[in-house]
Amino acid sequence: MTEEDKLVLTALSEARLGTSGWWRGECPFCEDRVGTADKHGAFGVRAANGVFHCFRCGIVGRLREVPDTHWREPKETDEPDAVIEPPGSFLPLAEEPAASALIARPAHQYLARRSVTRTTIAEVGIGFCPSGFYSDRIVVPVASVDGDAWVGWVSRAWVKCEQPYLYPKGMKRTILFNHAAILKESDDPILVVEGVFDALPYWPDAVACLGKPTQLQMVALASARRPVVMALDGDAWEEGWALAQQLRFAGTRAGNVRLPPCLDPNDVDPSWLRSEARACLN
Repeated sequence: MTEEDKLVLTALSEARLGTSGWWRGECPFCEDRVGTADKHGAFGVRAANGVFHCFRCGIVGRLREVPDTHWREPKETDEPDAVIEPPGSFLPLAEEPAASALIARPAHQYLARRSVTRTTIAEVGIGFCPSGFYSDRIVVPVASVDGDAWVGWVSRAWVKCEQPYLYPKGMKRTILFNHAAILKESDDPILVVEGVFDALPYWPDAVACLGKPTQLQMVALASARRPVVMALDGDAWEEGWALAQQLRFAGTRAGNVRLPPCLDPNDVDPSWLRSEARACLN
């Protein structure tokens, strides 16, 4: 057995079996290859054939020998993300009084300009703050995977200000907006975009990374039960293409759509992007 195999098997002893058939854990090669240790479980070993890959340092290989003792039941999952409460004056826009109140009209108008339908507003639970520190802001909840609690939220001002976006203290920026969508078994692709307002016009078939995809988010996307299509902003298409290749290597059906320069998913015709997403998988 090679030294490389021994390192991989050591990593397997602390790994967890994901839904896509990959054992996920911390990479034993990252410290030597990139200078710092992996703390996000970016390393995976394919249970079916022993192929291994790290989303962080990029190592690729295959185990020559896999003792049966290393394929075992997964450990308990990590602790859930902390619950984060809505802002103090938050009112859901799909419910009264905010559904028809005059003070909520700018919020409804802003969402309509961003191609967010009333159905999406209700299903996502989008609201606004009429007063306080977050006044004159749309608030988009980021739900837990099971949908039972808020693990964060994104607030967006509809008036010009120095900080258009604000986030709550303690919110993990490695979570996915609409994470539950990647666990839904479907032949329809899930779009991976950067911001929540890029995702909302494609609800429920889009997830947002709240920025560029992180290593931890890539691990989650590799466990998707449906095709995954990267649709990053127009200036990041090369990164999207590279990430799609990583997902393909991990056994996930994946593709990438190149948006026109300087345009975001929220700027293009949704029917065009959906069509391109299906086409890039063929």
